[in-house]
Amino acid sequence: MKKVLICMTSLATGNGIAKVMMNYYDDLIKQGYNIDFLLILNLKPKDEYIEKITKGKGNIYVIPEGNKIKKSFYIIKMLPKLKKDNKYDIVHVNLVTIYALCCIWMSKIMRVKNIIYHIHNPIPKMKKIKYAITKFLNLLCIKGANKHLACSISAGKSVFKNKEFQVIRNLIDTNKYIFDQSLRDNYRKEFNVSDDEFLIGNIARFEDQKNPFFIIDIIDELIKEKQKVKFLWIGEGSLKKQVIDYIKELGIQDKCILPNNRSDANHIYSAMDLFFLPSKFEGLGIVFIEAQCAGLPVLTSNKVPEDIQVTDLVHVLNLNDSKEIWSEEIIKIKNEKYRKRDIYVEKIKNKGYDISNSTILSNFYNNILNISR
Repeated sequence: MKKVLICMTSLATGNGIAKVMMNYYDDLIKQGYNIDFLLILNLKPKDEYIEKITKGKGNIYVIPEGNKIKKSFYIIKMLPKLKKDNKYDIVHVNLVTIYALCCIWMSKIMRVKNIIYHIHNPIPKMKKIKYAITKFLNLLCIKGANKHLACSISAGKSVFKNKEFQVIRNLIDTNKYIFDQSLRDNYRKEFNVSDDEFLIGNIARFEDQKNPFFIIDIIDELIKEKQKVKFLWIGEGSLKKQVIDYIKELGIQDKCILPNNRSDANHIYSAMDLFFLPSKFEGLGIVFIEAQCAGLPVLTSNKVPEDIQVTDLVHVLNLNDSKEIWSEEIIKIKNEKYRKRDIYVEKIKNKGYDISNSTILSNFYNNILNISR
């Protein structure tokens, strides 16, 4: 049995990295891998993921609650025991900064032969001191790991510079995202969205990377302009309560729908009229591919890699543009002529993002373990 420990933030709905790794999971199990997960945040895992992992006889280990220092010490304490009990062939780290450093170097100390540092985002702009610390931690992570992966060329170059790395493309099960009129009708009824209301939505974590307060400012601007819109955000995260409080402060809570974690997020794209996520940075952003698969117009920022522009549905604005410019762009999209939404699934498949290509990761594992398929 080939044993792998995958380290990442969580298995919650809205976590793009979890979605990516679980899309490779079935093929890994078929190839005889036994996969355990080490999670940093104690967020409720998506039911579908729990079911898959249980069936695959994997374990989920969660770092106890605490600040970054406490969590880091827990990692240092837990990893030797996990390695001793499970004798991992590969530790696959999908984390950043201090958490990645702890996982990588403890694995190295415990003499794990194959340590993968997998980057899902470029290094974002930040204050000089924080940037210097982040850069230094990344250098240590790169040095500690003996294999380097990235979700896109731009993300890989941002972190690994001239070091060798391999791109493992983020994949989706395209058939799960096909536009469906009956699903659209059912979900809009559930969320109390009328036929003449323009439903703006996204599926993402409530974190600074996703630019949550800017999003709410744009929604508020549209409402002030008397646009008949509603906004739906599916996901969890550390800023969710603050975002809810900000929505209440603006008095637009009747126009905003923020349900608890959903296991049916892939179907809810059919209910939306626009996917709106002006991220501050992304490695790729698999949700943008999912939204296009469902035939949804997408509005995002110039900080998102061009790799996501795989159809004519993508609209991009500069993050420095005013909220008036952003709201004008949404109104322009809102007034676009109707387009047939169910044709886009084939466009996404033709670009190579379908799960039928899910042997890429198992091939990579096999290669570093010198196993032929």
